[in-house]
Amino acid sequence: MTPEGSDERSSLNIALIVPYSYIELYYYLSFYGNVFIQTYEPYYNGPYLGSRLRFLSHNYLHGIAGYVGWKLRSGKIARALSKPLNPPHRFQPLHIAHDLGLARPEQIDILIVVELLCRFNLRPFRNAVKIFWAIDSFNERRLFMYRNVVNIEDYDIVFAAHDNGVKYFRDSGIDARFLPLALRYEWIYRPLKMREKSYDVVFVGRLSSSTHSRRMKILREIVDRLRRKNVNVFYTVAWHHDAARLYNSSKIVLNVTRAGEINLRLFEVLGTRSFLLNDDGEVRLLFEPGRELEVFADPDEAVVKILEYLADSEARERVAAAGHRAVLEGHTMYHRIEEILKVAGFKVYQRWSQVVPKLLQSDNRIN
Repeated sequence: MTPEGSDERSSLNIALIVPYSYIELYYYLSFYGNVFIQTYEPYYNGPYLGSRLRFLSHNYLHGIAGYVGWKLRSGKIARALSKPLNPPHRFQPLHIAHDLGLARPEQIDILIVVELLCRFNLRPFRNAVKIFWAIDSFNERRLFMYRNVVNIEDYDIVFAAHDNGVKYFRDSGIDARFLPLALRYEWIYRPLKMREKSYDVVFVGRLSSSTHSRRMKILREIVDRLRRKNVNVFYTVAWHHDAARLYNSSKIVLNVTRAGEINLRLFEVLGTRSFLLNDDGEVRLLFEPGRELEVFADPDEAVVKILEYLADSEARERVAAAGHRAVLEGHTMYHRIEEILKVAGFKVYQRWSQVVPKLLQSDNRIN
C-alpha cells in the first residue's frame, strides 16, 4: 500500500485512534504502512488509576453532553456542553509499529479515528487525510452524539457502518460513505473439524433487558417453540475461540440483532463455514438470502426454516459453503482497510488477494 507515485509500500504513516474493542485494526493496518496507535480502555493506558479515570472520562463524561442534548432534542445544547466536557484531545501514541519511535502529527499521512466520542485536535495533522469511522451508526442516539459531540465536520472523510447512519449524516450535510463491519480474527473464526454437531441450534450473544429487549423477546419465542418440538437449542455468552467452537458445533447458528443491523456475529459465523439464520434487514445489502445464508422476518418463519434445514443437511452445507466463500472474498477487514485507503487517495496493496485464496484452497480444519 503506497501513496500515488511512490514505490515504497511501507512509506505510509498511519495514525489510528481507536477503542480497545477494535484494537485488531492495528494488526490489519500494519500490512499497509507504519502504524502509530492511541487507544482508550482501562489497563492499556499506563498506571491503573490514570487508565481508569481516562476510561470513565471517554466512556461517560464525554457522553453526558450528548445525552442531555438528546433528551432535550437540542443539538445546540449538546454542542455547548461538549466544549467544557469534551475539550480537544492531543494525539499521544502508546503502541508503535516497527519500532520507529514516535511520529509527529505533521508526519502522519492518514489519521483514522474509530467510534470514539472524543473531540480531537486535528490541526496538527495538517498533511494527513483525516477519517472518522462511525461503527454504532444504526443507533439514533449515538448518531446524534457523533453529529453534536464529536467535531465530525472537521474530518475529510466520514464512514458509517450502517446504511441509516449514511442517510443521517447526509441529511445533516455530511457526505458520509457506507463502510460496514467485516470478518476479523479470521485465524479464529474458521472451519474446525468437529467429531459431530453437538447442537441443533446455537445462539451466542448478550441478553440484557436494557439494551437487547428486542433480541430477548424474539429468542424467547423461538426457543420455546423449538423445545416443544424437541429441538436441541443452546444459547450463551462466549468470546472468540469458545464462540468459534460453538458455531462449528451447531447445525444452525442463529443471529438476532438489536435492530436488524449488520453486526460482527454475522461475519464471524460465516467465517466458520457454519449455516447462518439471520434476522431480516440490513444483511441483504451484503449477502444473498437463500444462497449464502437464510433470513427470517419473525419467530414463526424462523421456526419453520430451522425445522426445514435441520431435515436437509445437504442444503445446509451448500448454503454454509457459499456464505463462507462470500465473506472471505468480499468482507474481511483487509477489504475494509483497503477501501478506506483507496477512498483517501492512496494506491492499494491488495493484502486480501494473498490471504483469501490460501484460506479457500486449504481445508483449514483442526480437531
